[in-house]
Amino acid sequence: VGQLDEPRIRRHWEHLAPYVKGALVPGSTGEGWEMSDADILGLLDVVLGTAQATDIRVLIGVLKTDLPSMLQCLDSTVAFLQRRTGASSPEEALQRSNVVGLTVCPPKGSHLDPAAIAEALAAVATRWLPLALYQLPQVTGNEMSPETVQALAVQYPGFYLFKDTSGKDRVAQSKI
Repeated sequence: VGQLDEPRIRRHWEHLAPYVKGALVPGSTGEGWEMSDADILGLLDVVLGTAQATDIRVLIGVLKTDLPSMLQCLDSTVAFLQRRTGASSPEEALQRSNVVGLTVCPPKGSHLDPAAIAEALAAVATRWLPLALYQLPQVTGNEMSPETVQALAVQYPGFYLFKDTSGKDRVAQSKI
């Protein structure tokens, strides 16, 4: 079991600060998918102070592969931010923490049809927090359809960012 090297993380962020103005924490190419909620909150506790001091914006990765885990992680993260900042609302807690939003992927499963994917993401979006959707079929085994992305963007104004690593760019090429 690894432990966070807090001084090293702080020095690393301070080194990056002149060049990097935003980061995904935890990231999707490292241990983020295996981290427990407690591990994520511990990492955020270290990173957010340095992010504020160096003016780096943070997008929090809610890297869970099923809807119940996503919602649990999302709720525990927001509650942590509110406790950490003493904020009375999630929006205020995000602002005080240099957090610009939360990132989620569709639940894992090649068997999931567009309706099931849309329903799961809508359950996350109903939290009305700034939200980035991440198309990562290498992990999820599925893709959001252009129609799903469009419908979520229309219905949930907190959804403000879409990232696609599929290599197919079906959403962007659909022009909807």
